[in-house]
Amino acid sequence: MTDRRATVVRDTNETQIELTLALDGTGQADIDTGVGFFDHMLHHVAVHGLFDLSVKASHRRGRGDRAGARAARGAGRPAGHRAHG
Repeated sequence: MTDRRATVVRDTNETQIELTLALDGTGQADIDTGVGFFDHMLHHVAVHGLFDLSVKASHRRGRGDRAGARAARGAGRPAGHRAHG
């Protein structure tokens, strides 16, 4: 069976994201985006979807709602691109 695992590093002026996704995992989650609710939701996706997911994000600019939106967008794009090949 092919190892369905991908790692993406995305580095922009606003955020730095490192994401590793293993589709054939066991539900392990190591997530730190700096946005508590987003971390919580990603954790549940990994656990209940039996994915192994690691997401580390740091924000270079902004605070509050904008930082949260950047984290979600920054982590979501590479995950979606890798999941769809």
